[in-house]
Amino acid sequence: MGKTQIKEIIEQKAAIRKSWENGGNAERKYSKQRKFINGDSNENLWKWFCDCRHCNMIQEKAAIESTVFGHN
Repeated sequence: MGKTQIKEIIEQKAAIRKSWENGGNAERKYSKQRKFINGDSNENLWKWFCDCRHCNMIQEKAAIESTVFGHN
């Protein structure tokens, strides 16, 4: 990574973080889309994961499971 790219990222830090926290564009997570054998199911799972992350469902489920197992 060059100095110019690093400088631009630092300057856009707030906007990048806000986009990431809001779920951003799932299609832009990787610069090159990889092809998988089960591409459709992987894509559906990724969209589900992004939706759950956006709604804090994963954190809530982790907190529930932690309480169930007594790991407060």
